[in-house]
Amino acid sequence: MPLRFSLHLLLVAFLMLAGSGADALARERIADYQVAISVNKDRSVDITETIEVYVEGEQIKRGLLRDIPETYRREDGRYVNINPQVSTVRRDGQDEPYQISHEGRYFRLRIGDANVLLQHGLHTYEISYSVEDSIGFFDDYDEIYWNAIGTEWAFPIERARVTVQLPQGASVLQYSAYTGRYGEGGNSYTVTDQSDRSISLEATRQFAPREGMAVAVAWPKGVIAAPSQSEQAVGLFLDNSPLYVVLFGAVVTFIWLVYSWVKVGRDPDAGAIIPLYRAPEAISPAMASYIEGMGEFEEGEQKTFIAALISMAIKGLIEIREVGKSAEIIRKDAPGVTVAGKKRHVSAVKSLPVGEKALFKALFDGRDTVKLADMEYKQMSKIMSAFTSAVDKETDETYYHENMGRSFIGLLITVVSVALYFLLKSFWAPPFEFPILEVMVLAFLGAVFTILFMGVTALLPHKLENALKGLILAALAGTSLYVLAVGQENIIPGLWSELAIAPVLLILFMWLLSLGFYQWMKAPTQLGRQVMDKIEGLKLFMTVTVAQQVDEANAADMPELTPKLYEDLLPYAIALGVERKWSKTFEEKVFSQLPPSRAYHPIWYVGAYSAAHPTAALAQITDAIGTDLSSAMTPPASSSSGSSGGGFSGGGGGGGGGGGW
Repeated sequence: MPLRFSLHLLLVAFLMLAGSGADALARERIADYQVAISVNKDRSVDITETIEVYVEGEQIKRGLLRDIPETYRREDGRYVNINPQVSTVRRDGQDEPYQISHEGRYFRLRIGDANVLLQHGLHTYEISYSVEDSIGFFDDYDEIYWNAIGTEWAFPIERARVTVQLPQGASVLQYSAYTGRYGEGGNSYTVTDQSDRSISLEATRQFAPREGMAVAVAWPKGVIAAPSQSEQAVGLFLDNSPLYVVLFGAVVTFIWLVYSWVKVGRDPDAGAIIPLYRAPEAISPAMASYIEGMGEFEEGEQKTFIAALISMAIKGLIEIREVGKSAEIIRKDAPGVTVAGKKRHVSAVKSLPVGEKALFKALFDGRDTVKLADMEYKQMSKIMSAFTSAVDKETDETYYHENMGRSFIGLLITVVSVALYFLLKSFWAPPFEFPILEVMVLAFLGAVFTILFMGVTALLPHKLENALKGLILAALAGTSLYVLAVGQENIIPGLWSELAIAPVLLILFMWLLSLGFYQWMKAPTQLGRQVMDKIEGLKLFMTVTVAQQVDEANAADMPELTPKLYEDLLPYAIALGVERKWSKTFEEKVFSQLPPSRAYHPIWYVGAYSAAHPTAALAQITDAIGTDLSSAMTPPASSSSGSSGGGFSGGGGGGGGGGGW
């Protein structure tokens, strides 16, 4: 390599290194940060911060920003308002203008003159202020635990020193310091000076941005009078208002919901349940399911839809055909049917129950044949909505009361309490407890518990559901406590210490109460109770009586078991979830006794049907329709874009940080 070229390379490298070194020397930083803490006998604390900072016109143009958290949370969990009071602010030994503002949770000092730009170089700021309620009173000693150099500074700190001065009559009993980022328990410090009433601790390394130093110094009890019980009570209330808002909301929610349930949510006493050999008058299969569920289909929307389809098929209005693994629904007055037949068909449609009539019209809106598997999501949703709405209008407030207004008031109290909690928390909580963490955890747990609660209870029969809801609520509340308790180890490190656990549990409690009482608040009317007793009697007949009495001598009161009776009540059996028992009894007692020439085959169904195993054949039909319904009711996928230890740095009162402006 030529000598001249090598010299050029060395020169370029030297210039680059020199430039980077100059940048390093010129970068804005805190050269020295000294904090003097003086504890007074009146429980106030005077603090003077002396900050030497290099100004280069980057972030610091006119002066410093000093942010001090106005509240912090003590080890006993309560919030404390320290009420900072600024006495003097100086720069380079001269008084410096400043403005005070409250930025959310922070007490902010904007130091400097908006019309004056600082000269580049080293400047020394001195900030003196006092705070209240920053002394901890313990069983064996009293203590000042102060986040002297906060973990929110935007600049590196080359040297840091904290001095604590105790009042007359006190002596340093024990001390500790914690260095590093927020939550760390580093011990990069040394004691540089100590007397009976004072101690100085100095960092043994430089601090990077967002690193700081907290100190804790204890002294014997009795030097400073602890606050009286009345003072503590007033302070506790004022400093912890977010918690009390939630507690008050939880109590009011509970009292309101229990009162409302006693007033309007208690079910009338059930009557004697006796076997009923025919369906209650003017009650369709869909209505029977909806009344049993008091506003929800007892066996689910899709199964009730299938029951209504088979009901219309048995009445001769439609025909169900097997097409491969799917089902096709055909109206019986399609082209080719005689005029007289069509007139009879129109008359039969008019005589349908309200729900089935709405389903028929929506299903055959401009078409004679429907293949459910080929239906679009919007089409199927519209059909299902028309069916459900018609049944709801036919039953609501006649057979049961949902009492949604009272449930809504309980939910409204919960929402208002939660909103007030987060509103107050955003102003009262220290920086490391910004409510976003609680919002995320509550949103996640609330969504999970809502899905679990609604999903589990939807799978339970109505009677069993009412009996188990309390247990389910208790289990979910216990799960929430467990998740929060172990979260610090397995989900979010530090969750237990960073969450205000009591408000979180109270909010979850209110949410679970609202969910539970939304269901509990429903109550049948007197007419509804009578109809529900009849429906229970019908279920008793289809599941127990028909099987037990068919071979008994006292079965004279029971109607003859015929294919017609089987089909008349089959839609009710499907809607009420007892179709298997109903079919099995007829399979064993009736259909198996028929000669091959008279084997049962439903005329309303065209497709493979095992006359020897009608129970399995019915299951095949309902499963095929159910599969088609599930496919049609699935929305299309959408695209998406892509002092004694135990403390830590950032702990105690004080802290915060700052920057330039």
